Amino acid sequence: MKTDIKLDANINTGEGEMRVMPHFEKMNTIWQLDVLKDWIWDLQNLYNKKVDVWEKEMGALQKEFKENNADIQ
Repeated sequence: MKTDIKLDANINTGEGEMRVMPHFEKMNTIWQLDVLKDWIWDLQNLYNKKVDVWEKEMGALQKEFKENNADIQ
């Protein structure tokens, strides 16, 4: 089946946008709602995993920063 919604990313700015394709709009509303719910669930889970990775990275940077500042003082 065709992709009914396209997710685009600008590599330079890190901005994203969503484009709803004409085929999606032709489907019945309950089908659209079901598919959107599934996509939102999957995207939210992926987002949460990436936030966890980011928090670990920030924790490591904070630890390194504190260690480097302790040497300076």
